[in-house]
Amino acid sequence: IADRGYANPAGIAHVVSQGGDVLVRMNLVTLPLYASDFDPKAQPLSQAQTWDILAHVRPLQVGQTQSWPVCVWLKGKTPSSSRVIRGRLCATRKSHAAAEQSRQRVLRESQRAGSSTQTHTPEAAESAFVFTTLGARVSADPFVTTSKRFATPSPAISATKSRTSGTNSSRWPSASTIGCVRRARI
Repeated sequence: IADRGYANPAGIAHVVSQGGDVLVRMNLVTLPLYASDFDPKAQPLSQAQTWDILAHVRPLQVGQTQSWPVCVWLKGKTPSSSRVIRGRLCATRKSHAAAEQSRQRVLRESQRAGSSTQTHTPEAAESAFVFTTLGARVSADPFVTTSKRFATPSPAISATKSRTSGTNSSRWPSASTIGCVRRARI
C-alpha cells in the first residue's frame, strides 16, 4: 500500500518483480497508463498513446466506483527490454464538497510552490484514483474509498495536523483497512 509519491513505473515494477502486488494512490502525471492490450514490442514508441483516465472517469456519478483493466509500461533502453505490468485502475467520484476541497488544496499548493496547475488538475480533483495489480476478484470499493478519505481529510483530521505540528498519523491506513488488503491476498 503506497501513496501517490510512489506511483511510478519503476517503483511498481520493483514490487512486482519481487512477487508482490501493489495498491497505490494514483498520480496522473508520474504514472501514465496504457490500454490493457498494449504491447510495446508490436507498437512503435512514436505511436504509443496513454489511456485517457479522465474520459473513463467522467461519466461516474458521485460515490460510484468503477475499475478498468489497464497496464503500466516500464520503458527499457530497447523495445525488447521494456516491461508491461497489467493491473487495474480503480476510481470513484468524490462528493461536490470533497471535490471543491481538493481543488482548493491543489491551488494553494501550486501557489505556494510558485507553479501553475496542469489543465486536467481541477477535473482530476473530482475523483480518487488507485492503481492495483490485485486481481479483479478483489473489489475496488474499499481501496478507492480509503484513498478518497486520505485525499480529502475531514476538518477534524486537519485540526489534528495543525495541533501536532504537521504530523498526521490519522491519515495512514487503519488496522481494518490493512486487514482488508491482507484478506484480499488470501
